[in-house]
Amino acid sequence: MAKKLVPVIGHNICERQIGLIPKVLEPIIWRRGEYKKRMKDDRYRGYHDTYKDKSRALKWLLVTCFGYTGYRNAKFGKIECHLSDM
Repeated sequence: MAKKLVPVIGHNICERQIGLIPKVLEPIIWRRGEYKKRMKDDRYRGYHDTYKDKSRALKWLLVTCFGYTGYRNAKFGKIECHLSDM
């Protein structure tokens, strides 16, 4: 079985276990996707602004999490994770 590598920087991607950051961010990414789907769905027409606001809030949460991974003194950050941009 070939190892998965991060493009450009060539670090290995572990496939044996799911790390802390993916475990924490996966539900947030999923929920943001659901809000974006509902914004386009006519059944939720009256709630478009609500879902838009929620989606934006989750987007900024994800943006700050991404930035945190590149912070030099971050307890759970790792520059290789930040550089991989996955």
